[in-house]
Amino acid sequence: MAIVESTMEVTGRLGEFVYYRRKGTDKIIMRRCNGPSKERIKTDGKFARTRENNAEFKACNLFAAAVRRPMIAFRQIADPNYTGRLVKLAKEIQLRDAERPRGERGVCLSANKALLRGFNFNKEHPFDSLLQHPVTASANRAAGTVMLSFPAIMPDINLSLPWKLPFYRFVVYLAMVGDIVYRKELFEPVVAPAWDRKVSEWQHRDARAEGFELQLSLDVPVLADASLIVAVGIEMGMPDGSGELKGRKYAGGAKVLEVF
Repeated sequence: MAIVESTMEVTGRLGEFVYYRRKGTDKIIMRRCNGPSKERIKTDGKFARTRENNAEFKACNLFAAAVRRPMIAFRQIADPNYTGRLVKLAKEIQLRDAERPRGERGVCLSANKALLRGFNFNKEHPFDSLLQHPVTASANRAAGTVMLSFPAIMPDINLSLPWKLPFYRFVVYLAMVGDIVYRKELFEPVVAPAWDRKVSEWQHRDARAEGFELQLSLDVPVLADASLIVAVGIEMGMPDGSGELKGRKYAGGAKVLEVF
């Protein structure tokens, strides 16, 4: 890397060098280009496999975004890098597509639901390590509804919270996510995502609580090539200066409970 000291204001590629500005300095940075140009990758037959890999990687990113977007509140409690694990899982699903040629293989969750079931948004504190008795879910796809049943909570018996925060609550999602397919020379989801979210009442970590149910529902039809993802999480919290309970970032855990 070199810094351009002259009055030259050019930015962009010039021959084998690239000139650009970088945040934190008003200087123009110059560096030598390494590897083939974007244009060569797009047109040279030698890079046909690279183009196929790049196209399929975009499909995996689309899948990860389709799962992540409806569950936006899980960003409060999920690991910062869980998106990379979603992309890796999408690639595993994509490799099972034996119908389409390389470069056009989709991410068909509707045919591979078991691969996403049980996905944890947290590695250090997975959901099942926090609540040992299972949460169950039953779905009515035709109606677009899901009922979740939570067990009675018994601190230090079936509830283990490693954070020194006094309150917790459950956060649940129902999300409709469509398969990612290749159409008209690009990848796209077959349906727009739709979702519902519910939260339980805040509970003190040392208090016992009765079992309860939460129902989630969608207001759009559920198509055949769409999947219903049910996810559940625990969010830790404490009162702020005004006494209102607020969740604390990265204190909690969540997982995909079921895929219908």
